Amino acid sequence: MTAPNHFQVNRKLLHHPLWLAEPFTKGQAWVDMIGQAAHAPYRVEIRGIWIDLVRGQLALSEREYAVRWKWSRGKVRRFLAELERETVQQIVQQKTNVTSVVTIRNYNHYQLDGTANGTTDDTTDDTTDGPQTDLYNKIKDLEEELRKKEEENTRLAALVAEVKKSEGKEKPEDVDPKVLAIYKEYPRQEGRKVALVAIAKALKEVSHSELLSKVKLYAISVAGIDKTKIPHPTTWFNQGRWDDDASMWAKIGRDHNRQSDDGCMPEDELKSLYKDVTPTRDGR
Repeated sequence: MTAPNHFQVNRKLLHHPLWLAEPFTKGQAWVDMIGQAAHAPYRVEIRGIWIDLVRGQLALSEREYAVRWKWSRGKVRRFLAELERETVQQIVQQKTNVTSVVTIRNYNHYQLDGTANGTTDDTTDDTTDGPQTDLYNKIKDLEEELRKKEEENTRLAALVAEVKKSEGKEKPEDVDPKVLAIYKEYPRQEGRKVALVAIAKALKEVSHSELLSKVKLYAISVAGIDKTKIPHPTTWFNQGRWDDDASMWAKIGRDHNRQSDDGCMPEDELKSLYKDVTPTRDGR
């Protein structure tokens, strides 16, 4: 028989979809805490640690309350503080390293003491697996899932930051300084990547000093000529044009000077430069 001012409600109500469908009111949250509190001493495992609870106690973290009640953690914290306030004194909170143990004051005022007056037809069903076991397991699994997601997000954020940091750095150029020096002297600097390959290949056939001298002489010979009229550097070096008759380079400059009056170096000055050029292998 139910005691006066009490009504019997099966704890299964606390897991019903209608009970959990919407954000809780304060009154619903208070009833939820009373319903989830231990009605007999038992042990609960949280993150591998066993916690002993006595009648009228429950062990949930702020995050677990927030998930269940669909509140913010700040709202949970304020609500619990309100229940604990001296003028209210409904609960006592005790923090642990894994959760928060709440003791409901005057628990027996809200729940029968488990004697004959307090028994129901569902007593066996409620206690077979231990109170709150399913709930705690679900909350524990949810918390572990959230923790893993947070760790993954942190890892991804660090990875993105590292990629952005590396993108902002200029990679050092892995080019032979001798090859680069010749490229910089060539009068038409286009297609840098393939041109450097062509120059490196040419240096296997001719010395650096000879090739550099020929390139400088060629640059002087065609000074003032439209760049589009000058061979692409890759073509010039792949075809071994440094071995061409240097006087033909002077003729190109002279002919262009007649046509455009761009002020190419006179032929006699060009010839004075030829004497300093290292002869090629065929004696030219």
